[in-house]
Amino acid sequence: MNDRNPTLAFLLGAAVGGLTAVLLAPDRGEDTRRRLREGARHVIDQGTEKYEETRETAREKAEDVADAVSQRKEAVSEAVSQRKDAVKAAVRKGKNAYKDELEAED
Repeated sequence: MNDRNPTLAFLLGAAVGGLTAVLLAPDRGEDTRRRLREGARHVIDQGTEKYEETRETAREKAEDVADAVSQRKEAVSEAVSQRKDAVKAAVRKGKNAYKDELEAED
């Protein structure tokens, strides 16, 4: 069993243990089948609950990542815009300085 999923290992262990206990218990067949059904329902319910929790956690993390990416995109866009304005201003100053130099030569 993989050490990265202890919940699954626990659920499988509980299911196998429960099944073994039910099969070894001195009960009538009808009682044994009822217990097996109840145990199976319990394991399925726990698995479904864990699946829903995991899905919700993944959805929340995806939203967090999307928000972070959006914020970063806005910050980069703003920085590019500022640098673009600075380059335009520098080009304007260069043109003006060139024009002034040409006029001074005349």
